[in-house]
Amino acid sequence: MDAGVEPSANRENLSKTANLFTLTLQALISGMPGMVMAEPNDEIREKLLDVAQAWAGPKAVLDEAAAGAPITDAQRQVMLNDMERVLVLMNEAVGMYEEAIPEPE
Repeated sequence: MDAGVEPSANRENLSKTANLFTLTLQALISGMPGMVMAEPNDEIREKLLDVAQAWAGPKAVLDEAAAGAPITDAQRQVMLNDMERVLVLMNEAVGMYEEAIPEPE
């Protein structure tokens, strides 16, 4: 968007992507029939709540960018630092799901 390449379309795509991540994360935390598996166990839920907490800062920056607000260097730093944490935590949660799903017999 900063480069001026289709900023309107990129803002719309950014908004959709950020909202989809948020919706999916909430579905993983709470369960959403037809979208994801049943509610997670307590350990996985706690990890997903950690993801949600880490996601709050980047989500706020992404929402502002999607709305057309200029992004500051400080906000870019939040994205750089916090998104790495989001990805690490989410990978840990995925690993926990893999361990919790029984092998087919």
